[in-house]
Amino acid sequence: ELAKIDSKQPFQHLANVILKDDHPELGDKGDVLTPERFSIFMDDIIWQALNEFELPAILKVPEGKNFLEQTKSGFFMNLEYVLNGGKQELTLDLVTVLILSRENYQKVLKVMPKFDKNKLKFLQNNSLLSCSDGIIVKNDKWRMSFSNGEKKVINLNR
Repeated sequence: ELAKIDSKQPFQHLANVILKDDHPELGDKGDVLTPERFSIFMDDIIWQALNEFELPAILKVPEGKNFLEQTKSGFFMNLEYVLNGGKQELTLDLVTVLILSRENYQKVLKVMPKFDKNKLKFLQNNSLLSCSDGIIVKNDKWRMSFSNGEKKVINLNR
């Protein structure tokens, strides 16, 4: 499995998400949290929050589109606004990230293929690990999300 192109996302094969405490909608302390259960829970929260939300007057939903569109990893918000007399479309990608503590982040990295302590030390010493990185659900599977950390590494080399 790790030889496939998806091996850049081996989390689902190497780790589980274990509940630290009881949660009435997610499970009991010590239970394995499944990506499906987490997605359903978070999707409900997003639907509820955004259905009660009123857009600022400057933003509208484009004709023929839905305000919210389900994606493989969350939702798109379809919006538009007027700019210089013309309509400008805008989409917002809403993805729920389960933020990992620094300790759990390091535990996950240690079980990844080709783990390198020197690379981890470099990232730590140069403050390149982001406190906003974690795991997301995409296609009903857990996967790592390093978007904020990657941004820091890219900016380091500009």
